Amino acid sequence: MDYVYMLLVIGAVIALCIFINRITDKLKVPSLLLFIGLGIVFGLLARVTGLMGNFTDYNLGNIVCSICLVFVIFYGGFGTNFKEARPVAGRALLLSFAGTALTAGLVGVGVWCIFQLLPFGGIGWVESMLIGSVICSTDAASVFNILRSRRLNLKYRTSSLLEMESGSNDPMSYMLTVVFTSVLAANGAAGGGMGAGEIVGMLFSQVGFGALFGVGLGFLGIFILKRFPFNMGQGG
Repeated sequence: MDYVYMLLVIGAVIALCIFINRITDKLKVPSLLLFIGLGIVFGLLARVTGLMGNFTDYNLGNIVCSICLVFVIFYGGFGTNFKEARPVAGRALLLSFAGTALTAGLVGVGVWCIFQLLPFGGIGWVESMLIGSVICSTDAASVFNILRSRRLNLKYRTSSLLEMESGSNDPMSYMLTVVFTSVLAANGAAGGGMGAGEIVGMLFSQVGFGALFGVGLGFLGIFILKRFPFNMGQGG
């Protein structure tokens, strides 16, 4: 595809998003719904008219989505008021890990049952759990947008609970997706297959290494910010 044409289309989408963001204050619906609608419209146009060509570079799509996920998670942590979130931190973490896993399991069971009723046949448990893992997490950007744009003052620190939970449940969904994708790949390989011990070990390694690197980089960032002055305007 011509990259100039692609940049023009991307620029048009960004311009429309800015325009929509300007008029959302006058509407009684969250701006996120308009952005979702805009995405659906462009998706249909791309499918019907070939507006964006035949996009098959899934590795590029994975990279772009992963980068966007990093920004969403970073924004969730950066925008959370920890003085208000500290009293609900335990409940938020319980919801973001155990609640997300439970949601993935319930959705997976529901997907399996629904597909068993369809005339063209059902799908396996692993595929069903993969679907549940993909859609089980709360979208942090959606929660932040609704709570903050509408300035909702919910009782019992519910706003802080929802913000912290939605900003911290993506890692659990991501880990479950990686696990069930790996199980599908192993089952599809010749003589493959993963046991329960390997699955549990993969989960613990994902959590352990993620927490280790996250805490380590966090303390490193604090050390660098305190050690080296970045405000050059005040002249040291």
